[in-house]
Amino acid sequence: MTDAQYPDQPPLRAELLRFRTFGAEGRNGKDKETVFDHLRGRIRFAPVAQYNDPFESRPYYKPRHSNAAEQRAAVVKYACRLLRDQSGLSRAEAERRVEDYMRGLTQEEVAARFGEQVNAGLARGPPWVCCFSGPETIRSPLNWAHYADHHRGVCVHFATHYAPFKLAWPMRYTDEYPEVVFPRDAERPGRDWQEVEMQILTKSECWRYEDEYRLIRQGRELSADPRLADLLVSWDGDIAMAPREAVRAVTCGARMTDAAKEELGAWVRTNAPHVAIYHAHLHRRRYEVVVELVTRS
Repeated sequence: MTDAQYPDQPPLRAELLRFRTFGAEGRNGKDKETVFDHLRGRIRFAPVAQYNDPFESRPYYKPRHSNAAEQRAAVVKYACRLLRDQSGLSRAEAERRVEDYMRGLTQEEVAARFGEQVNAGLARGPPWVCCFSGPETIRSPLNWAHYADHHRGVCVHFATHYAPFKLAWPMRYTDEYPEVVFPRDAERPGRDWQEVEMQILTKSECWRYEDEYRLIRQGRELSADPRLADLLVSWDGDIAMAPREAVRAVTCGARMTDAAKEELGAWVRTNAPHVAIYHAHLHRRRYEVVVELVTRS
């Protein structure tokens, strides 16, 4: 079980990072509890609709057939099958509704409209995702500024030889939407892993600085192996329960207050003494963050 992985999964680096706020104004201490949860190995997943990029999960749906008549027939067959599976309508009634839906639309418009419905369902989940960054981003001023309260928060380090982190996927960055052919095979109307990967693991080139990796919790209907659907760990609702040993270290931001550093350090020494503590500093000559080991696990 521990060696299981998705097909053709790229090799990972030694650790993945999560930048978080800690005691930020207006959070009422809830962000501290999130960090403490991370240090316990408890990682919350969410639908992509909750993330900050409105371009999430928006591939370009293009017609499968160049011939308009072939494309229309394929769409009717595909849409009728979906509608009958979901509602139990007769074939004639399903065809009537599909024809009404498509009336007056070009094939490009039909593909786009169906695509929007698919995207809306995908954004609500399943699948659900949890986002991380590669280890080099510990030096990035942008990741600290954008996700760790302007360098006042923390970065938690996770070892990738433990589940679920060993099943993380790198993001692909591009200037154009990924293309999805519509309709899919009429005999396979649901989403498969390839489509999920295309929709959830592609972002705009402007996000490349994040060096993002994602854990994806699929619905069991999308996974040939139920262990992989659950990412090889137990769950508490939408929270993955990773081994505590998977948490390697925590780095305090360069502008974190001394009081916050002491509070976090005291919590780690009491509740997670295996976790190393680092402090971040601004490089004296370069626009770069450097880290200093304070306590070793």
